[in-house]
Amino acid sequence: MPGRTRSSSATPRIAWSATSPWRGRLAAATAAKDRRHAKQAELGRLDVQSDYDFERFLQDGPAAIDSAVDVFREPPDDDRNLGEAWQLLALIHAAVGRSTLAAAEAEQAIRHSRRAGDARLEASCLRLHCFILDWRTAPLEEVVRACEAARAWAKDGPSRGTEDAALSILARGAAMQGDFRRAHDLLNEVRDLNERFFWLAHLLAEATVYLLEGRFDIALHPAFRS
Repeated sequence: MPGRTRSSSATPRIAWSATSPWRGRLAAATAAKDRRHAKQAELGRLDVQSDYDFERFLQDGPAAIDSAVDVFREPPDDDRNLGEAWQLLALIHAAVGRSTLAAAEAEQAIRHSRRAGDARLEASCLRLHCFILDWRTAPLEEVVRACEAARAWAKDGPSRGTEDAALSILARGAAMQGDFRRAHDLLNEVRDLNERFFWLAHLLAEATVYLLEGRFDIALHPAFRS
């Protein structure tokens, strides 16, 4: 999920090792003809695979996730696993440029995570939803509304990373509206930059603010170059 470091250059051996526990659970559940536990293990394997072998995740994910959704929709609904499934599907569709569909799937994931009462999953889904809206260049008002809601939810919640992701996007939005003081204030509120994904997103937001402000000498600093 967003917020964790992915590497497209991870060796097949590392990817195979990382997914090994989930493959073991999948084999056991399949042998026991336990469809729900088998699909849960499949989602776990795909989640880990998205970290270590993203290209394979894009190839293998859609069919496996669609199948899992069908199983978890059977009564009684399994909201937690449906949330996980829709989140993975949203990530896939965002990655291949189907951002409108991805945003709808992220919203579905949020609804299921809330019904399940899983705050960790909800935090991850909210964060992904904010990034998807930002990536697909949704109307600024829509992006700001979603990020403000995520920020308010996360402020006293379990995920500082969700609040910081929202702050970075909101800072760029403020700069696009010409409110540079607020943009810098929002950037200064970001505290948790331990994970590479958040650090990069924050860095890009900061560079964008300086560019829009006309402070090209700072925006073009080597720290902002790939």
